[in-house]
Amino acid sequence: MSSASKQPAACPNCGFAATHNYCAQCGQETHLHKETFIGLVTHFVAHYFHYDSKFWKTLKILLTKPGALTVAYREKKRNRYIPPISLYIFVSVVFFLVFFMTTASKDSVIGMSSVDQRDSIRTAQVNDSLQKVLATGKDIKNVEMGLRFNQTFSTTEGQAQLLNDILHSLPKVLFFLIPFMAFLLKVLYWKRKDTFYVDHAIFSLHMHSFTFIVLFLTLIPVPEKDLSWYHHIFSVVQNMVPFIIFLYLILAIHKVYGTKWLKSGLYGIVISLGYVLSGFVVGIIMFIFYLFQKIQTP
Repeated sequence: MSSASKQPAACPNCGFAATHNYCAQCGQETHLHKETFIGLVTHFVAHYFHYDSKFWKTLKILLTKPGALTVAYREKKRNRYIPPISLYIFVSVVFFLVFFMTTASKDSVIGMSSVDQRDSIRTAQVNDSLQKVLATGKDIKNVEMGLRFNQTFSTTEGQAQLLNDILHSLPKVLFFLIPFMAFLLKVLYWKRKDTFYVDHAIFSLHMHSFTFIVLFLTLIPVPEKDLSWYHHIFSVVQNMVPFIIFLYLILAIHKVYGTKWLKSGLYGIVISLGYVLSGFVVGIIMFIFYLFQKIQTP
């Protein structure tokens, strides 16, 4: 290396005097050039998905060692793995992108079939009856709301839109359930003075990240029955997804909290039931607000 190349240069990131290719203060490269768009994408992919990256290390530990990531975070071994919230955001975004793409491919076109025609005829009859009642001046406000409700949800298009809106609300519901799972764990382990709510939240984030990854199995299209063995294997695996998630939860509880197996299983049941129940309640509340908004909108 020539003497000129060894001359100190200010790091473009922190301003520290650097004499080599990487800054000793912040670690950034000192000789950066303008990148093309292709180069930017290539750098991103290479950085996050090469075999020795944090992504693959984190994914491997998450899938093969239940609870190990949470323990590593608690023990401050954090630099080698992706942070819990970043992992959750990445996995959930990819999952829902694939999920909505799969859903859209199945229901991309809503045709006017004979069922649609019957719906239209029935809707017209109901609307006519409501209009007649409305004309008498009785319970005008209630009739108007009923008319709007019927026009919105009685047709195939309205029902399809309702289903689509419900599916798109799933990310919000699941994100809300992360702190709720942490709350359940806090209640179950309330006697532990060395474990805080944030520790349970980290456990919940890792648990949800694993759940999204396993749920990818349910998005794989099952082949037709002419390949009976292939169809059977996929069906069995997809049907086992809830059991896999439940078993992982028990193993993770045992690993993270050091709870005995019987107690871990009992806590797993309590958390699962509480999680499903809370999800149902949150879904009902959001659905009520959704209906109210649709009916009130002129």
